[in-house]
Amino acid sequence: MQEKMKEPRIFMCLAIWITGFLPWITMQWTATEEFYEIEETMSSTLTGFQLLEYSLWGTVIFGVPLVLIIMEFLPKIDVKMNIFYLIGSCLGIVMSILTIFICKTNEDEILTSSDYIEMEIKTEIIMGIGFWLSILLFLFINFAFI
Repeated sequence: MQEKMKEPRIFMCLAIWITGFLPWITMQWTATEEFYEIEETMSSTLTGFQLLEYSLWGTVIFGVPLVLIIMEFLPKIDVKMNIFYLIGSCLGIVMSILTIFICKTNEDEILTSSDYIEMEIKTEIIMGIGFWLSILLFLFINFAFI
């Protein structure tokens, strides 16, 4: 048990959970109406755990580190965890990127509210520190201790 507590990948899995509280994405909407020459901008910042409301795939991002920690401490399992860390971190990276792409699906929309008014809405997604730290931690889990 003591040697398992010295495993640095466990602390990296815990750090991925901490990134869930940091800003992951900032979505910025710009609505432009040409006839009246109106432009309105709004933005919203979501943490990693708030992204779980938008994408079921996001649960994998925070579920993988939890499963890896649990597997590390199960007393009956006496297997090399390297393959599980490799698969889990690759899955975490893919799901992190997929979750961002799911949020980015509304990139450009043209809304027409009547025959005379046409409004163009553009959505811009900016990845935050939580996203980049989680990707970095998944990469460290994957490559640093093979």
